[in-house]
Amino acid sequence: MLNIFTEPYIALFVIMMFGVALSKVSYKKIGLGSSAIVIVAIIFGHFGIQTPQSIEKIGLILFIFSVGIEAGPGFFQSFKTGEVKKYFPPIFTTLLTTLTLTWIAAKVLDLDFSWAAGLFAGVNTSTPALAAAIDNGASSNALLSYTLSYPVSLITTIIIFRALPSLLKIDIEKEELEYSNQTRKHFPTVYSKNFLVENPNITGRPLNEIDLPQMTGAFPSRIQISAMESEVPSSTTTIELGDKLKIIGDEISLAKAELVVGKPILDIMPLSSRETVINVLVTAPMAIGKSLEQLNLNETWFAEVIQIRRSGIDLAPNGKTRLRYGDKLQVALNRDSVEGLTNMLGGTESSQIDFLPIAASISLGVAVGQFTIQIGQSQIGPGITGGILFATLLLGRVGKTGSLLWSIAGPTNQFLRQLGMMLFLCGIGSNAGGNIASAFENNGLIALGSSILIIVLAIAVSCLVCLKICKMNKLQFLGAMAGALTCSAALPLPEDIKNSNVPATSYSITYPFSLLLTIFLGQLFLL
Repeated sequence: MLNIFTEPYIALFVIMMFGVALSKVSYKKIGLGSSAIVIVAIIFGHFGIQTPQSIEKIGLILFIFSVGIEAGPGFFQSFKTGEVKKYFPPIFTTLLTTLTLTWIAAKVLDLDFSWAAGLFAGVNTSTPALAAAIDNGASSNALLSYTLSYPVSLITTIIIFRALPSLLKIDIEKEELEYSNQTRKHFPTVYSKNFLVENPNITGRPLNEIDLPQMTGAFPSRIQISAMESEVPSSTTTIELGDKLKIIGDEISLAKAELVVGKPILDIMPLSSRETVINVLVTAPMAIGKSLEQLNLNETWFAEVIQIRRSGIDLAPNGKTRLRYGDKLQVALNRDSVEGLTNMLGGTESSQIDFLPIAASISLGVAVGQFTIQIGQSQIGPGITGGILFATLLLGRVGKTGSLLWSIAGPTNQFLRQLGMMLFLCGIGSNAGGNIASAFENNGLIALGSSILIIVLAIAVSCLVCLKICKMNKLQFLGAMAGALTCSAALPLPEDIKNSNVPATSYSITYPFSLLLTIFLGQLFLL
């Protein structure tokens, strides 16, 4: 009966069961988190119980895919807005510190540089960096050092990060407010304001000729003529003196609209008896990537897009706004148009999974990973996982190609990410457990001691540089440091940060950037 548990496929789920159960154990809100799966897998592996061959590679591929597809739009947007500059200090401070200390350890202790490449990958909990190093000529010593340094670095990092919110004495409300104020510079708060038309220069002219969005950046969403009920205007609706206009925009654009239209008024413009307000989730391929102007919702459905919520941020809608998968629209429209508009935009997230874009994007990433640069006798390249990350970041930004939708639903993405992480940790842990004894004999204590010392010093130096010198937001710092160390398990628990999404947002920007850098920096040891 017990022999059945030694079967690799059965062992995989047994390890998952014990690992997830152990991950739920905590003391004073400090627990092992996902690193518990690694510990259980190492124990099983030490006693000869292995998971299916290459299961860790499948898990890593799924994890990298889910990260890239989800992070793509925000990753490239951060370059456009310049927000990514805020994350350079933790990324470069952390990676340069781990790189320098690893190099010093290799020189002082006279270690093989393949061993150093594995140590660097392990300290940064970056299996893609290890895979890329092995693909480009690293010896088996890289795997041995990684086998020891990865789990101890992961556990050390998680324990330190669980204690950081208390050690740094983070005022969650204060840091949230500070981050919110910074974010508004790129995504101003959306307001709606009613105006009385007083400017004779715009009267007697249709809205498409006046073109308020172009002139002011604000978007006319509703009109009330005399004592009639308010309605959604079309592009040919003519403006007259005394009309009331509801206009949506940020503070600056609304101030410009006041100069063009007339004075703001406090009059309420209620919906007509024929109208209602609905929330619609954009999931339909034909709507994704198109602007509100192209969709022409007000002409087709007499619909007013009141607000767009994207990745937790409210955007001011205007004709140039392009819809992305997962955008949540608040729309006012006639009741008899609800079904048609909902079907056109998508309505709800599909419960079905289309595996074609998943397989296609991973295959494209594998092809990208084959490109290498020859430097002397060595090669540097992204490797398979680096190629997948780069490809999925780009495809996540593109959104769709023709009728092929690259983005996937949020719950599906989270499921693939968690599944990939568990498969990866089970596989890498059981493989490490099988070699743990021989790895200890080959500079094992040096690898363990070096890993702990490098991680502690890297986090300490980053705290000094980012918090004391650069005055970085502390919630941003927590997420950025987890991303810089490519360690999702180090993200703070929701209850520790009062469910703030700031660390997760910082992590999503920092992680892809840092992961790409670790892949290339790790190969420097081979030169």
